[in-house]
Amino acid sequence: GTGAVAVILLSVGAGLGFSSLVGVPLTEISLLMVFVIVGVGVDDVIVVVDFLQRQPPHLSIVERISGALGGAGPAIQLTSLTNLIAFLIAATVDFPGVSYFCLSAGFTLFALFLLTTTLFTALLTFDERRRGAMRLDCLCCIGFGAGDSETGDAEPS
Repeated sequence: GTGAVAVILLSVGAGLGFSSLVGVPLTEISLLMVFVIVGVGVDDVIVVVDFLQRQPPHLSIVERISGALGGAGPAIQLTSLTNLIAFLIAATVDFPGVSYFCLSAGFTLFALFLLTTTLFTALLTFDERRRGAMRLDCLCCIGFGAGDSETGDAEPS
């Protein structure tokens, strides 16, 4: 959850930063791209996590992450590529505000694809290691034993 939000926010920052670097002005309509990026980013994360949950549990963490990204990668790549092409083609329109929006969204979608396939999978690997060590979510330095449940509630003695 937190890693996915971080990846989406970082991609927005990277996309807007690169847009600014190449001289694309930031307009009011460009800020609406955040909603598009959140939608695509959440979809990509759900696809990766779903493929991870489908991996056999007897495999090592690296093999499960590799299998998940191998299965989810083509779907993420296809959606990112088609969205990127659509925004870059739409950037050729004569209306400057829409053109700036589409250029910024294209750069941000590319950053989202890169960060999802690299940073998010790295964070997912750390999370799988945490889960394998039976550590809590927010307080990962605290583990729970065999008598504890996932929520940290101990069984009555």
